[in-house]
Amino acid sequence: DGAGDFRIFDNAGTLTLNDLNISNGASTTTGGAVRNSGTLTTDNVTLAENTAGTNGGAVYNTGTATFTDTTFDSNEADGEIVGEGGGGIFNSGGTVTITGGMFDSNRAAGMLGSGGAIFSAGGSVGITDTDLIMNQAGRAGGGIEATAGATITSTDNGYDSNSSGDLPGNGGALHINGAD
Repeated sequence: DGAGDFRIFDNAGTLTLNDLNISNGASTTTGGAVRNSGTLTTDNVTLAENTAGTNGGAVYNTGTATFTDTTFDSNEADGEIVGEGGGGIFNSGGTVTITGGMFDSNRAAGMLGSGGAIFSAGGSVGITDTDLIMNQAGRAGGGIEATAGATITSTDNGYDSNSSGDLPGNGGALHINGAD
């Protein structure tokens, strides 16, 4: 528990997290709970109520991240400009693989924030057998936002009650902007 005062993990090497609850991490910039530029692996982990001032309420990734049976619950990224957000995960050119688990009630809270659950700016995100429920974005991509250079692969996922705001209000579940 970060008590809302600091980021919990800043990983540039190899970090494996199993059977943990990681909550109340905070950063004024990126990655409220975890900032990853190395290799991150989680299994049966819950990331809840983490916040970031710009990108990646729970996780900011530029490396390789693998999430298995991981829950992202009520995380928030407060980025205010276009290109910021990712309430659960912000992927900046890295590789993210998600299998099982859930993204529930995550927010890209800024008026122009995108990707309530996941924002990928370049890089790749593969997501399988995962539920995205009630995630919100101020601008676009209530569930997932992907921009130029990003590759998104979505297989056997559930998207329910995700929403985006009014400016421009694109993609309650998924918004793809120049991605593959």
